Amino acid sequence: MPTSSKPEDSQRWLGGLNFFLADVRDGLGPFLGVFLMGLGWRADDIGYVLGAAGFAGMLVTTPLGAWVDASRRKRGLLAGGTIALIVSNLALWAAPSGIVVTTTQVVTAVVGALFGPALMGLTLGLVGPKDLPRQLGLNEAWNHAGNVAAAALAGFASYRWGLPAVFVLMTLMATASLLCLSKIQPQHIDHNVARGLDADSAQAVKGSDRIPSHGRLPRSHAACACWP
Repeated sequence: MPTSSKPEDSQRWLGGLNFFLADVRDGLGPFLGVFLMGLGWRADDIGYVLGAAGFAGMLVTTPLGAWVDASRRKRGLLAGGTIALIVSNLALWAAPSGIVVTTTQVVTAVVGALFGPALMGLTLGLVGPKDLPRQLGLNEAWNHAGNVAAAALAGFASYRWGLPAVFVLMTLMATASLLCLSKIQPQHIDHNVARGLDADSAQAVKGSDRIPSHGRLPRSHAACACWP
C-alpha cells in the first residue's frame, strides 16, 4: 500500500495522537493512589514515591528538551516513550512491589517530560510556524477531549470490572497512539523547522544561546523554580 504523499495526510493524525496520549502520559494518575492504598500502602509512602518521580521529571526536563531538539527521530522518541509507559503500567499491575512502583513512576515522569517537547517539535515540523497557532489549538482540543474520554472510560471500567480494567484501558490507549504515530510519515517532518530554524537553514542554533536575548525568560524560569 503506498504511503501518503501530502503533508496534510500526516497532519490529520496529530489529533488522534494527542487524543490517545492525553491521559497515557500521566500513567494511572489519581487511580495510582487508590490502587496502592488498596494494597496496604500508607499515604506518606505514596507521597514519597510521587515526590521522587516528580523530582526526577524536573531534573530531566531540560536535557530531554535538548535531546529532542537535536534529534531527527522525534517519531522514534515518542514511540519509545509510549512503549516504556506500556511496559511500566503492566509491570506495576503484575508486581506492585516497592522498587517496581518507584521505578515505574520515575519512568512515567521521565517519559512525561519527553512527550511535551517531542509533540511540540513534531507539530512544528509538520505544519510550520505559520499554521502552528491553529494546530496547537487543535492539539489542545483533542488533548482535552482525550482527558475527558479517558476519565469517563476509566471511571466506568473501574466501577464495572475493578481497578485492573484501568491498566487494560491505558494499554489500549497507548497502543492506539502508536497506531496514529505510525501514520505520520517521516518525510513530511521538516526537522530544521521543528527546531525553530528556516526550512533551508543549515546552521543549528542552540536554544541556550538565545536565552540572554530574552530578558523576561530567565526571570520567568527563576520564578518557576522558586514556586513551592
